[in-house]
Amino acid sequence: VAKANGSCEGMDSAIEMMESKHSSWAEKQLSKDGMALDDDDKKAEITGFKEALNELKLAILGFAERSGMKMTGARGGPANPDPRSMIECKLSEEVFAAFNIFCTGITTRMKEIETEDKMTKNLISSIMTIFGDL
Repeated sequence: VAKANGSCEGMDSAIEMMESKHSSWAEKQLSKDGMALDDDDKKAEITGFKEALNELKLAILGFAERSGMKMTGARGGPANPDPRSMIECKLSEEVFAAFNIFCTGITTRMKEIETEDKMTKNLISSIMTIFGDL
């Protein structure tokens, strides 16, 4: 039960982090309204995206581990049933929905500032893969 509570708190924190980062980025964009972004501004935004995605990836790997998923080596299959509660499963779905919104915001912003970053795209892709397994 303690692990389930910790997992639920972690998922709530992940959702709050995504909302907070998204709000923070929106405020920064509004403060720059009408002003052109220089290369340093663009790099700072991309760095912020990567940091948030890395933090989120670590949290999601923790949720995956809690579900019994093995991220490397042989997978357990039926020998290792999913120990999560229904609440944890539902919260996982909510984290996934929040992540989709979060990523849409990131990719939209990257198009707006006409910047591409392969590491950011790869992070999004790898997190989506984890969610697919989760």
